[in-house]
Amino acid sequence: MSRPDRANGARFARSTAPRTKVSTMRTLLRGLLVTALALCALPLSAQAQPVPEMLPYNGFLADSNGQPVDGTVNLTVRIYETSDSPNPVWQETLQNLPVDAGSFRLDLGLIVPLVQDVQAGRTRYLGLSVNGDAEATPRQRIGAVPYALMAMNSAMLGGAPAELYVTVDRLNQELAGRGYVTEARVRELIAELGGGGGEGGLDAAAVNALIDARGYLTEVQINALIDGRGYLTEADVNALIDAREYLDADGVNALIDARGYVNQAQVEALVDARVAVAIDALRVELRNEIQQAAAAGTPYILGRSAQTSNGRFTFGGVNGIRAANAMCRATFADEATAHLCSYDEVGRALAADSYNADNNFSGQATWSASPVVAGNFNGTYRNTCQNFMYNSADAGTGVQLTARLNQQSDGNGGGVVGHTFEVLAGRACANNLPVLCCR
Repeated sequence: MSRPDRANGARFARSTAPRTKVSTMRTLLRGLLVTALALCALPLSAQAQPVPEMLPYNGFLADSNGQPVDGTVNLTVRIYETSDSPNPVWQETLQNLPVDAGSFRLDLGLIVPLVQDVQAGRTRYLGLSVNGDAEATPRQRIGAVPYALMAMNSAMLGGAPAELYVTVDRLNQELAGRGYVTEARVRELIAELGGGGGEGGLDAAAVNALIDARGYLTEVQINALIDGRGYLTEADVNALIDAREYLDADGVNALIDARGYVNQAQVEALVDARVAVAIDALRVELRNEIQQAAAAGTPYILGRSAQTSNGRFTFGGVNGIRAANAMCRATFADEATAHLCSYDEVGRALAADSYNADNNFSGQATWSASPVVAGNFNGTYRNTCQNFMYNSADAGTGVQLTARLNQQSDGNGGGVVGHTFEVLAGRACANNLPVLCCR
């Protein structure tokens, strides 16, 4: 049964050996007692007093039963930067350290001098191990004692003795002995050497006298020299220009007008007139080409629309045939005349090989318009999928067209190949199909 720590003292496991034979004990350090140390600050005279470079340390050792240890131990002391640093910044081992009734005392730094890092005044942590056993945990934080070691460095003025420093009086003596002069003496020398003008500087009269002595010219004299060399004024230059009949802006413009030159506005007007003529000619040519193409009467299959419909054609805000044509124009935006192909346009286009080379419509079912009568619904004959106005409430049927390019005959007729198309009536309007577009 262990007893409570005495003043945070350490406990060690006691073996069955006599108390005086500590070296045979396997001890475990549980804690340590750091006694308060008092540092007396003595008044400093002109000569700084030396500061001891050792740290006194008192501790208490007890075995695992809480009994004080008697005898001698080998004690290793280490100092770390932090509580969990792996490597110490300083350590020493004391052999045969006497322990009396658990108490012991030692001076850190007696064997291995304390390094500067320990004396630097920063927080450090102390660890102890007895007779080579594992180091006790936790490490103990060192109190204010190491900070007292800073007093030695302060007394030495950063590591140097006071006699190496120079006082203000001593500095003035050195400067005076080496011939340096003060500000007041400099001013006296200026006054003595310069003559006149306050502290020896020259006044305006003295400066003018120096300028006159060196022959500098005044503004009047400089102007007289310029006039003597025949330099011209602005008025003289203008008079010479006028005498030689140089033209001003109005004179130049008059000559240009006399020779029939045109200005920018006139040039732009001429260009616009020529462009207008060219555009009119192009319009006539295009109109003629369009009329010729219309006269030829050959439709051209553009392909399928990108949109599909289940028979209820609503697109671009319009319905029915207009919606089908709008789907074609949206798919083929560059074709101004794109529209829904009728069955007769498909026949004429295939007969003339007039179709899109992409062939994206061959073999594809599409909605179409034809004269085929699909049936009588609600009293009205329908020749398309209810004229593309299918209502889901109606049982609507319509016409489906499928064009095929280079279709091979189905039978054994010798491999006949050609363009075909078929129109199927009675197709349910619920089928979702595109439309075939022509121009």
